[in-house]
Amino acid sequence: ALEGAAVSNLRPKVAPRAPLLAMAGAIALLAALALAQPAALRRSWATLLDPRRAAPEITLAVEPGSVRLTPGSTLSIRARVTGTRGEPRLARANGPLSEPREEASVLPGERVWRFDLPPVTREDRYRVRVGIKTSPLYAIALAGEPQPVSFEIEIRPPAYARLPVQRGSATRGDLSALRGSRALVEVTFDRDLASLAARASGGVAVRFQPVSARRWKGEVVVDRDGEWTLEAAAGTGAATFRYPVRPLPDGPPLIVVRVPEGDQDLPAGQSIPYEVLGQDDLGLSSLELESRKDAAAPWRRETLVRFGNQPREAHVASHWDAAALGLLPGENATFRFVLYDNDAFGRGSAVSPTFTLRF
Repeated sequence: ALEGAAVSNLRPKVAPRAPLLAMAGAIALLAALALAQPAALRRSWATLLDPRRAAPEITLAVEPGSVRLTPGSTLSIRARVTGTRGEPRLARANGPLSEPREEASVLPGERVWRFDLPPVTREDRYRVRVGIKTSPLYAIALAGEPQPVSFEIEIRPPAYARLPVQRGSATRGDLSALRGSRALVEVTFDRDLASLAARASGGVAVRFQPVSARRWKGEVVVDRDGEWTLEAAAGTGAATFRYPVRPLPDGPPLIVVRVPEGDQDLPAGQSIPYEVLGQDDLGLSSLELESRKDAAAPWRRETLVRFGNQPREAHVASHWDAAALGLLPGENATFRFVLYDNDAFGRGSAVSPTFTLRF
């Protein structure tokens, strides 16, 4: 039976007309769609290449954008988002990240998110991102020149005064303390500084070190009348500030002579009794007696007592040997008591009335 069959009848027939017509119809349909709705067609092809684009289109509006603020101001940034339920993220160039808080919106399909920034003390830049959408880069600028807002001052009196350390706060850097005191100053500015230079009275440079970008610490010696200065530099400008320095002198001591009560005759033995009371606000160092026979001659000094423990009050009672004066009958001499305090920068003194000694 197979011997009579033609081999050509066993090959299937090729009929390309139907597939070609279907292909041509599909191409014509795509062309028509491209002419009618080109944006939709492009979005379809983009979605085919990137399935993430199949989600609704995301819109993002950021408020307030670029701003200029007074240092220390707070700032709230709002992101208005549609097309996604994802939370936006805030990226800053010079600051920590902030968590968003959702607010109510009056527009259907819109979600509003708020980022609250802490007080702004330096210039910054920020942008918001949600999904594949990213906002432009916005700037936060600061207005004006740097200004000091507070001073923490610690006064350390000189060692001889034996006074406690004094601490206080102020809005200015005025310094008034016992001469020789050292003032530890910590100043806070309204913004971050790039540098801070300082000079004490007389133009002597003082080193201030940063505790933080806004807070700086240094030590100023209160040793002469004048002023000290701060030269602050920030990214927005520079400014110089001057503050008075007023050293307070150590007050002189007080002296009271109980004995002798007045002028007197030279007693037998030439031993003169005396009783002296002294007082000083910080401490006494010595009691001296000055004497002379001739009013035009300089005083002859003699130390009666040295106060090793530098008391604030003293009571001295003893005798002074006047034989060193070498008085002859009919001659007179004068003497007085001098009480010295312990001022390390120039001892203060108190002088008693002058007494006449007659032979």
